[in-house]
Amino acid sequence: MHRLPRLAFGIVQYRVGAGPSPEAAETGKILRVDIATAGDRWPDFTRSALAAGMASYLSAPLVVDAAHTGSLNLYGHHTHGYRDVEGALLELFVTAVEAALRSTAHYLAARHEAAQLNTALVSRTVIDQAKGIIMGARGISADEAFQRLVAQSQRENIKLRVCAERLVSAVLQAHP
Repeated sequence: MHRLPRLAFGIVQYRVGAGPSPEAAETGKILRVDIATAGDRWPDFTRSALAAGMASYLSAPLVVDAAHTGSLNLYGHHTHGYRDVEGALLELFVTAVEAALRSTAHYLAARHEAAQLNTALVSRTVIDQAKGIIMGARGISADEAFQRLVAQSQRENIKLRVCAERLVSAVLQAHP
């Protein structure tokens, strides 16, 4: 019997949109599957799983958030390879994995937000410096200086921060 690479048969169900993995992810329920009896339900998946030498399948939904869902899957070489107890253990494991993934997602989001806030603080500082330079050079108000800086940024089609950095850098170079 020709055997598919172990992971290739699992991909078939995503390509055709039918199999225990997509169904577990969609329904939120653990699926225990005897592959020999799943042919009517998922013919493409069943053919590829049997060709890969698989006889049983256990799939648990894995939900991090609304945008990140999937399933965690176990494959067995024996018919009836998974009992209720393995389903319960997999559910406990998936709960821990989901918690870890959510924590990681929250950490990465917080880290990204902190980086954005830091960039905003740095940008604000250089923009305020550029405004001060314009105010001193032109004898105008802070609002007028800011409007001139915005206009220059738009004329050059560059970010306001970049425009401010260039002005501050030019003044520093002219007056070391």
